[in-house]
Amino acid sequence: MVAHFSSLAFVLGVTLFVAYTAERGGAFFEKLYRWVPSILLLYLLPALAVNVGVLRADASVRLLAMDTALPLCLIVLTAVIHLPDLLKISRPGLLTFLAGTLGIVVGGPLALALAGLFEPDLLAERGADSVWRGLICITGGWINGTPGQLSMKEVYGSSEPLFLSALAADIILQNLWLVFLLYSAKFQHHFNRLLLGADAPPGVSSAPPTPKENGGGGGWPSVKEWGVAGLTLG
Repeated sequence: MVAHFSSLAFVLGVTLFVAYTAERGGAFFEKLYRWVPSILLLYLLPALAVNVGVLRADASVRLLAMDTALPLCLIVLTAVIHLPDLLKISRPGLLTFLAGTLGIVVGGPLALALAGLFEPDLLAERGADSVWRGLICITGGWINGTPGQLSMKEVYGSSEPLFLSALAADIILQNLWLVFLLYSAKFQHHFNRLLLGADAPPGVSSAPPTPKENGGGGGWPSVKEWGVAGLTLG
């Protein structure tokens, strides 16, 4: 019982530590999370603790995460969707979302088939280590982020090493793509004129206001909000 409690306390402590330092950790953590995403540390720190013998792999923590934390995260991530803002996106935005969904559904199998032409071993069935199971885990992040990926892992039975490899690749590619988007934002009026026939003066952003700008809610819950959720579950 003591071992179970210590494992759970360690995981919760790591989660609160990473959440707090990512939100208000100072200059050091700001630089750290600029290169190492906080979500990746949530996987690496417990895994490192198990490998060096500080923490014992405990099934009770896994069951708590699967039966309580994961459904809660999926509910929260879905509940914070701001429907009025979603309805204001208009047809081009909805078409872009649908095109992205189509790319996820069709692009994964197509990419795997094309890669299989050059490396047939990628298409081999290896049980829980089959490559297609890792790709399915990545697709779960399209709507609900990492909790969606974790749910896909449980449904399709991906192995832990394969899931972690897919997760790391997904995080790295996401951050590289984000860097490209942030850099290209300065040219948004050129893209608007070319693709949408719209024009915005240089220096004027056509992006919708963030929740902080329009005074609404949403966004990543604060440490205080996570604490209230933890007390509620307890």
